[in-house]
Amino acid sequence: MHSIGLEWIGHATGSQGYLAVSKALEYFFQASQYNYAPAQFNVGLCYERGRGVSRDLKQAAQWYAKAAGQGHAKAQFNLGALCYEGAGGVDRDVKQATDLLEQSASQGLQQAQLFLGLCYIDSKYIPQDLEKATELLKAAAAQQNPVAQFNLALCYENGRGVAKDEAEAAALYKAAAESGHSAAQYNFAIYYEKGLGGLAVDMEGASFWYKKASNSGSVKAGHRLAALQLAERDAASQTEPQPEVGICYSPVLEVASKNEATTQQVPSLLTLMVAVVH
Repeated sequence: MHSIGLEWIGHATGSQGYLAVSKALEYFFQASQYNYAPAQFNVGLCYERGRGVSRDLKQAAQWYAKAAGQGHAKAQFNLGALCYEGAGGVDRDVKQATDLLEQSASQGLQQAQLFLGLCYIDSKYIPQDLEKATELLKAAAAQQNPVAQFNLALCYENGRGVAKDEAEAAALYKAAAESGHSAAQYNFAIYYEKGLGGLAVDMEGASFWYKKASNSGSVKAGHRLAALQLAERDAASQTEPQPEVGICYSPVLEVASKNEATTQQVPSLLTLMVAVVH
Protein backbone atom coordinates (compact mmCIF):
# COMPACT_ATOMS: atom_id res chain seq x y z
CA MET A 1 0.00 0.00 0.00
CA HIS A 2 2.77 2.41 0.95
CA SER A 3 4.65 1.83 -2.30
CA ILE A 4 1.47 2.51 -4.27
CA GLY A 5 1.08 5.76 -2.36
CA LEU A 6 4.63 6.75 -3.33
CA GLU A 7 3.80 6.07 -6.95
CA TRP A 8 0.85 8.46 -6.71
CA ILE A 9 3.10 11.08 -5.10
CA GLY A 10 5.31 10.77 -8.16
CA HIS A 11 2.36 11.92 -10.28
CA ALA A 12 1.56 14.88 -8.03
CA THR A 13 2.22 17.61 -10.59
CA GLY A 14 0.13 19.99 -12.66
CA SER A 15 -3.64 20.28 -12.46
CA GLN A 16 -4.02 16.73 -11.16
CA GLY A 17 -1.51 17.23 -8.35
CA TYR A 18 -3.99 17.56 -5.49
CA LEU A 19 -5.93 14.50 -6.65
CA ALA A 20 -2.71 12.46 -6.84
CA VAL A 21 -1.64 13.49 -3.32
CA SER A 22 -5.10 12.72 -1.94
CA LYS A 23 -4.95 9.28 -3.52
CA ALA A 24 -1.44 8.74 -2.11
CA LEU A 25 -2.66 9.72 1.34
CA GLU A 26 -5.39 7.07 1.15
CA TYR A 27 -2.74 4.41 0.61
CA PHE A 28 -0.54 5.84 3.36
CA PHE A 29 -3.49 5.61 5.76
CA GLN A 30 -4.12 2.01 4.76
CA ALA A 31 -0.48 1.04 5.22
CA SER A 32 -0.43 2.84 8.58
CA GLN A 33 -3.08 0.44 9.87
CA TYR A 34 -0.37 -2.22 9.80
CA ASN A 35 1.86 -0.02 11.99
CA TYR A 36 4.22 0.62 9.06
CA ALA A 37 6.51 3.46 10.18
CA PRO A 38 7.33 4.99 6.74
CA ALA A 39 3.61 5.28 5.99
CA GLN A 40 2.94 6.86 9.40
CA PHE A 41 5.75 9.32 8.73
CA ASN A 42 4.31 10.27 5.36
CA VAL A 43 0.83 10.76 6.80
CA GLY A 44 2.41 13.10 9.35
CA LEU A 45 4.26 14.93 6.62
CA CYS A 46 1.05 15.40 4.63
CA TYR A 47 -0.61 16.94 7.69
CA GLU A 48 2.47 19.11 8.35
CA ARG A 49 2.55 20.37 4.77
CA GLY A 50 -1.21 20.46 4.18
CA ARG A 51 -0.93 18.07 1.23
CA GLY A 52 -4.14 16.17 0.54
CA VAL A 53 -5.55 17.34 3.90
CA SER A 54 -5.90 20.59 5.80
CA ARG A 55 -2.68 21.57 7.53
CA ASP A 56 -2.76 20.39 11.14
CA LEU A 57 0.47 20.30 13.14
CA LYS A 58 -1.11 18.51 16.08
CA GLN A 59 -2.17 15.68 13.79
CA ALA A 60 1.27 15.73 12.20
CA ALA A 61 2.90 15.37 15.61
CA GLN A 62 0.67 12.41 16.50
CA TRP A 63 1.58 10.57 13.30
CA TYR A 64 5.26 11.41 13.64
CA ALA A 65 5.15 10.04 17.19
CA LYS A 66 3.85 6.69 15.92
CA ALA A 67 6.75 6.37 13.48
CA ALA A 68 9.33 7.87 15.84
CA GLY A 69 8.41 5.28 18.46
CA GLN A 70 9.55 2.64 15.97
CA GLY A 71 12.91 4.35 15.46
CA HIS A 72 12.12 6.16 12.20
CA ALA A 73 14.90 8.77 12.02
CA LYS A 74 13.07 11.33 9.91
CA ALA A 75 9.98 11.11 12.08
CA GLN A 76 12.15 11.59 15.16
CA PHE A 77 13.65 14.67 13.54
CA ASN A 78 10.34 16.21 12.50
CA LEU A 79 8.68 15.49 15.83
CA GLY A 80 11.73 16.95 17.55
CA ALA A 81 11.27 20.02 15.37
CA LEU A 82 7.71 20.52 16.47
CA CYS A 83 8.57 19.98 20.13
CA TYR A 84 11.51 22.40 19.93
CA GLU A 85 9.50 25.13 18.24
CA GLY A 86 6.24 24.62 20.12
CA ALA A 87 4.50 25.39 16.84
CA GLY A 88 0.90 24.94 15.73
CA GLY A 89 -0.47 24.21 19.18
CA VAL A 90 2.17 21.59 19.94
CA ASP A 91 3.61 22.26 23.39
CA ARG A 92 7.28 23.22 23.50
CA ASP A 93 9.26 20.48 25.23
CA VAL A 94 12.99 21.06 24.81
CA LYS A 95 13.99 17.91 26.66
CA GLN A 96 11.81 15.71 24.48
CA ALA A 97 12.99 17.60 21.41
CA THR A 98 16.64 17.10 22.34
CA ASP A 99 16.13 13.40 23.02
CA LEU A 100 14.39 12.90 19.67
CA LEU A 101 16.99 14.89 17.78
CA GLU A 102 19.81 12.98 19.46
CA GLN A 103 18.16 9.70 18.46
CA SER A 104 17.78 10.90 14.89
CA ALA A 105 21.35 12.21 14.73
CA SER A 106 22.70 8.91 16.09
CA GLN A 107 21.10 7.18 13.10
CA GLY A 108 23.06 9.42 10.75
CA LEU A 109 20.40 11.91 9.67
CA GLN A 110 22.48 14.91 8.66
CA GLN A 111 19.67 17.44 9.25
CA ALA A 112 19.54 16.41 12.90
CA GLN A 113 23.33 16.35 13.22
CA LEU A 114 23.59 19.83 11.74
CA PHE A 115 20.83 21.42 13.77
CA LEU A 116 21.93 19.92 17.07
CA GLY A 117 25.51 20.91 16.35
CA LEU A 118 24.44 24.51 15.84
CA CYS A 119 22.21 24.40 18.92
CA TYR A 120 25.11 23.25 21.07
CA ILE A 121 27.02 26.29 19.84
CA ASP A 122 24.28 28.88 20.22
CA SER A 123 20.74 28.19 21.43
CA LYS A 124 18.57 29.93 23.99
CA TYR A 125 17.16 26.55 25.02
CA ILE A 126 20.10 24.12 25.01
CA PRO A 127 23.29 24.66 27.10
CA GLN A 128 26.44 25.26 25.08
CA ASP A 129 28.66 22.22 24.54
CA LEU A 130 31.32 22.97 21.93
CA GLU A 131 32.88 19.52 21.93
CA LYS A 132 29.54 17.85 21.29
CA ALA A 133 28.76 20.52 18.70
CA THR A 134 31.91 19.84 16.69
CA GLU A 135 31.38 16.07 16.81
CA LEU A 136 27.91 16.50 15.34
CA LEU A 137 29.13 18.96 12.73
CA LYS A 138 31.90 16.54 11.76
CA ALA A 139 29.31 13.81 11.21
CA ALA A 140 27.17 16.04 8.99
CA ALA A 141 30.21 17.43 7.16
CA ALA A 142 31.34 13.88 6.40
CA GLN A 143 28.07 13.53 4.48
CA GLN A 144 29.10 16.49 2.34
CA ASN A 145 26.68 18.91 3.98
CA PRO A 146 28.06 22.34 2.97
CA VAL A 147 26.47 24.24 5.86
CA ALA A 148 28.04 21.81 8.34
CA GLN A 149 31.37 22.10 6.52
CA PHE A 150 31.24 25.89 6.74
CA ASN A 151 30.39 25.97 10.44
CA LEU A 152 32.98 23.32 11.26
CA ALA A 153 35.55 25.41 9.38
CA LEU A 154 34.66 28.33 11.65
CA CYS A 155 35.26 26.10 14.66
CA TYR A 156 38.70 25.07 13.40
CA GLU A 157 39.56 28.63 12.44
CA ASN A 158 38.72 29.96 15.90
CA GLY A 159 39.59 26.92 18.04
CA ARG A 160 36.03 26.39 19.27
CA GLY A 161 35.55 22.83 20.50
CA VAL A 162 38.62 21.69 18.57
CA ALA A 163 42.28 22.66 18.40
CA LYS A 164 42.81 25.66 16.14
CA ASP A 165 43.78 24.43 12.66
CA GLU A 166 43.64 26.86 9.75
CA ALA A 167 44.69 24.17 7.27
CA GLU A 168 41.65 22.08 8.22
CA ALA A 169 39.49 25.20 8.07
CA ALA A 170 40.78 25.91 4.56
CA ALA A 171 39.96 22.37 3.42
CA LEU A 172 36.43 22.64 4.81
CA TYR A 173 35.85 26.09 3.33
CA LYS A 174 36.99 24.72 -0.03
CA ALA A 175 34.60 21.76 0.16
CA ALA A 176 31.65 23.97 1.09
CA ALA A 177 32.62 26.58 -1.50
CA GLU A 178 32.67 23.95 -4.24
CA SER A 179 29.10 23.05 -3.25
CA GLY A 180 28.01 26.65 -3.81
CA HIS A 181 27.97 27.95 -0.21
CA SER A 182 28.45 31.70 -0.64
CA ALA A 183 29.90 32.47 2.80
CA ALA A 184 32.41 29.63 2.40
CA GLN A 185 33.33 30.96 -1.05
CA TYR A 186 33.98 34.38 0.49
CA ASN A 187 36.09 33.04 3.34
CA PHE A 188 38.05 30.73 1.03
CA ALA A 189 38.81 33.76 -1.15
CA ILE A 190 40.22 35.51 1.92
CA TYR A 191 42.45 32.51 2.59
CA TYR A 192 43.87 32.80 -0.92
CA GLU A 193 44.27 36.56 -0.69
CA LYS A 194 46.03 36.45 2.69
CA GLY A 195 47.86 33.14 2.27
CA LEU A 196 46.14 31.47 5.23
CA GLY A 197 45.77 27.80 6.09
CA GLY A 198 48.98 26.79 4.37
CA LEU A 199 47.85 28.24 1.04
CA ALA A 200 50.20 30.38 -1.03
CA VAL A 201 49.01 33.91 -1.73
CA ASP A 202 47.07 33.62 -4.97
CA MET A 203 45.27 36.76 -6.10
CA GLU A 204 43.85 35.01 -9.15
CA GLY A 205 42.38 32.31 -6.92
CA ALA A 206 41.06 34.95 -4.54
CA SER A 207 39.38 36.83 -7.38
CA PHE A 208 37.86 33.60 -8.68
CA TRP A 209 36.19 32.79 -5.35
CA TYR A 210 35.19 36.40 -4.62
CA LYS A 211 33.43 36.37 -8.00
CA LYS A 212 31.72 33.07 -7.17
CA ALA A 213 30.54 34.46 -3.83
CA SER A 214 29.40 37.70 -5.42
CA ASN A 215 27.41 35.78 -8.02
CA SER A 216 25.83 33.85 -5.13
CA GLY A 217 24.65 37.11 -3.56
CA SER A 218 27.49 38.19 -1.25
CA VAL A 219 27.70 41.99 -1.29
CA LYS A 220 31.00 42.01 0.59
CA ALA A 221 32.53 39.67 -1.96
CA GLY A 222 31.49 42.01 -4.76
CA HIS A 223 33.13 44.92 -2.97
CA ARG A 224 36.32 42.95 -2.36
CA LEU A 225 36.47 41.80 -5.96
CA ALA A 226 36.12 45.39 -7.14
CA ALA A 227 38.96 46.41 -4.79
CA LEU A 228 41.25 43.74 -6.21
CA GLN A 229 40.42 44.79 -9.74
CA LEU A 230 41.27 48.37 -8.87
CA ALA A 231 44.55 47.22 -7.35
CA GLU A 232 45.41 45.41 -10.56
CA ARG A 233 44.98 48.72 -12.38
CA ASP A 234 47.41 50.40 -9.96
CA ALA A 235 44.60 52.08 -8.07
CA ALA A 236 45.17 49.89 -5.05
CA SER A 237 42.56 49.65 -2.36
CA GLN A 238 43.87 49.35 1.19
CA THR A 239 40.68 47.93 2.62
CA GLU A 240 40.98 44.70 4.60
CA PRO A 241 38.50 41.86 4.08
CA GLN A 242 36.41 40.85 7.06
CA PRO A 243 35.64 37.10 7.12
CA GLU A 244 32.15 35.75 7.62
CA VAL A 245 31.57 34.66 11.20
CA GLY A 246 28.77 33.15 13.26
CA ILE A 247 26.26 30.46 12.55
CA CYS A 248 25.21 30.19 8.92
CA TYR A 249 22.34 27.73 8.83
CA SER A 250 21.41 28.25 5.20
CA PRO A 251 23.39 29.53 2.23
CA VAL A 252 20.72 32.18 1.69
CA LEU A 253 20.85 33.62 5.21
CA GLU A 254 22.85 36.71 6.04
CA VAL A 255 25.74 36.07 8.41
CA ALA A 256 27.05 38.53 10.96
CA SER A 257 30.54 39.90 10.36
CA LYS A 258 33.04 40.71 13.08
CA ASN A 259 31.91 44.31 12.88
CA GLU A 260 28.27 43.39 13.35
CA ALA A 261 26.60 42.92 16.67
CA THR A 262 26.46 39.79 18.83
CA THR A 263 25.43 36.31 17.79
CA GLN A 264 22.61 35.08 15.63
CA GLN A 265 19.67 33.03 16.74
CA VAL A 266 19.57 29.51 15.38
CA PRO A 267 17.02 29.59 12.53
CA SER A 268 13.75 27.73 12.73
CA LEU A 269 14.11 23.98 12.72
CA LEU A 270 10.86 23.71 10.80
CA THR A 271 12.63 24.89 7.64
CA LEU A 272 14.46 21.56 7.60
CA MET A 273 11.39 19.34 7.33
CA VAL A 274 12.23 16.45 5.06
CA ALA A 275 10.37 15.39 1.95
CA VAL A 276 8.18 12.35 1.44
CA VAL A 277 10.46 9.34 1.28
CA HIS A 278 10.40 5.55 1.48
